[in-house]
Amino acid sequence: MNLKQIKTLAISGCGAGIEYYDFAIFAYFTPILAKAFFPEESTTLGVLYAFIILALGYFIRPVGGLIFGIIGDRYGRKTSFFFTMLTLAITTFIMAIMPTTQDIGIVAAIMFALLRIVQGIAIGGEIPTAITYSVEYFPKRKGFAVSIIFSCLGLGILLSTFIFMLVSNIPSSSMLYDYGWRIAFMFGAALSIIF
Repeated sequence: MNLKQIKTLAISGCGAGIEYYDFAIFAYFTPILAKAFFPEESTTLGVLYAFIILALGYFIRPVGGLIFGIIGDRYGRKTSFFFTMLTLAITTFIMAIMPTTQDIGIVAAIMFALLRIVQGIAIGGEIPTAITYSVEYFPKRKGFAVSIIFSCLGLGILLSTFIFMLVSNIPSSSMLYDYGWRIAFMFGAALSIIF
């Protein structure tokens, strides 16, 4: 295994882990996001709406696989991988800083849902690209390359759990609802930019 192969596998694995971090952190903060973007609804209905937005991001993933698969075939896996990570970083960053429904009304919830859909498209393109990119660099050790990618997915979820535990221990519940969830999203955006 040479240095270029190790670097490729590390970047692909980190990208996959960050992707699942961004996906899981949304699920952990769903009750808080419900209050930020659906404050007029009952708690149960607000959480249901937030989970519908989560589901939209999940169900749109095949579209992302198609889009970024075509980009990867035409312009190379590296280009496709770069754009999935860039899209993920931008959408997560905007989600972290965007105003809530209290600030700009229902437009906030609609924007948040649209950002989640774009994020789902990026996520749908990232995993297949990471796997294909790694397998191409490890033609004789494909199983090993893919196992690293999927191990990193689990690490991304573990990291999101850890960050959620840290942020949810903010002493003031109003601080948690005001900006605690934003810290977790900003952390995900920063990771996407770094890697």
